[in-house]
Amino acid sequence: MADANLGRAPLIAITGQAGREQIHKEYYPGPAKEGRNVVNAVHDFIATWIDDLVMRERVGYVFSALPEGVQQEFMGDPGFAIGIYDTGRRGGSPLLIPCPQPARGSRLVALERSLTARSRAFAHYVIAHEFAHALLRNRGRHPEEDPEVAADSLAAAWGFPRPATLPLLGADPGRNRLV
Repeated sequence: MADANLGRAPLIAITGQAGREQIHKEYYPGPAKEGRNVVNAVHDFIATWIDDLVMRERVGYVFSALPEGVQQEFMGDPGFAIGIYDTGRRGGSPLLIPCPQPARGSRLVALERSLTARSRAFAHYVIAHEFAHALLRNRGRHPEEDPEVAADSLAAAWGFPRPATLPLLGADPGRNRLV
């Protein structure tokens, strides 16, 4: 069991191990089937994790813009999940963290429900930024690179740049400057 503080809401994770064949399709839809319409495959994959229609549309929009190889990596990884949490609810929200996979671990993209009330541009940026963290496994692209700078750069390369109204990481002398 892990106990951490996610924003203002406590996070408790209980994990276990199970073979892929034991994981119900509801929780692991697997990669898109050959010959299957990619749009439907992406929609089904996102719908597996997200009930809220506004959040589903926003995450689906960003996910559909990711390079095909990135989409396939996430969709084919039983150690990948998307979770929605709400810091406004008393006691927080449960997040299901997937079982770590041998030599790959697990990845959870945790998105706050309040993104549904934010501007599309801001929400799309945050979602892409968090997908970038998942792809990079919370590391930089090289050992010296700050993971936040790497995630911002990758999100921008996917078409979701950091909004100009957000302070640059370089404004804090303790952080790397955006290039």
